[in-house]
Amino acid sequence: MKTNDMQKKVFAVALLVGFLSCGRNPASSIEEYCVKRDRIEDVELRSIEEKLPEIHSYSTVFMLGDTLIINDSESTDKRFFAYDIKEDRYLGNFGKFGEGPGEIANFSGIVIDPVKHILYGMGYSTWYMSGFDIREALSDPEYKAFFKTRLKNIDGVSPFVASGDWLNDSTAYYEVVVPNADWTEFDNRIGRVNLNDGSISLIEDNGFGKNTESTLTVSLKNRLMVSVGNVHDQIRLFDLEGNLKKIIYGPDYTEKRHRPRYQYFCQACIGKDEIYACYLNDYVVNRSLAEDIIVMDLDGKYKKTIHVGKPICGMEYNENYNRLYLSTNDYPQFGYIQL
Repeated sequence: MKTNDMQKKVFAVALLVGFLSCGRNPASSIEEYCVKRDRIEDVELRSIEEKLPEIHSYSTVFMLGDTLIINDSESTDKRFFAYDIKEDRYLGNFGKFGEGPGEIANFSGIVIDPVKHILYGMGYSTWYMSGFDIREALSDPEYKAFFKTRLKNIDGVSPFVASGDWLNDSTAYYEVVVPNADWTEFDNRIGRVNLNDGSISLIEDNGFGKNTESTLTVSLKNRLMVSVGNVHDQIRLFDLEGNLKKIIYGPDYTEKRHRPRYQYFCQACIGKDEIYACYLNDYVVNRSLAEDIIVMDLDGKYKKTIHVGKPICGMEYNENYNRLYLSTNDYPQFGYIQL
């Protein structure tokens, strides 16, 4: 047998072993493969529905200490609702919907400063970042959002931000979407966004190609960023400096995208010692939503799958009570999983 043929076979066997063991690919120090996610655990969502006013479907959730912030993106009145986890009580709402001064519409890219208790987001009708002092907003029914910054152009084009998390007193990490000049293609990058001056430092390509999407979550305590692929079964881990630590290919990973629209991961968050990511793995029909949560350790290794059995719209982790808080399109619409 020729030497080249032998080398090819040895490499192929080594690669196969990497796949079968859910372990690291010998050909790369940062690539890992997992072929099974078969440890399924059914859970029951404990309701907080009775403590809250009527809120529209498809609402998402955010966490500020022991306060759950609900984003009702379909409301034409107040957009945000606050619930005190410790006291188990509804605190009120804020964020007037509209196109006028201090009002918000098409508001996304939400992050919360946990020290100053300020919620930031981008209005896609105004194309600038606005903020709410949550404590003031809850105490004053007439409180209005304040202007924060406009994002600086990248290559002459206005970028916009999707999922992200707070980093420090002036900076957030975001999935930054950079359109081309005629808005026919979109480059998805992880970026460090300065909310004081609107400058953006792009870290690297998200690895999923043009016109794809991913969801970013950050843990300051664990010094970890996790980017989960919406259209590819792939997870990427970064340190807080933006250095790529690991790429994890799931059992259903394909380099080529499914057509029509297909979704793997969506919501994601990092807990005390685990990563949680909602997993659909199906074609998106009529706004399909995941009913399963993939649980991994902080190194990205698969531990189990939590089957909620309800379509999940939003998910956040509360460390003090070691709970996952969820919003769903079922009953209960809002509740938690005790971990």
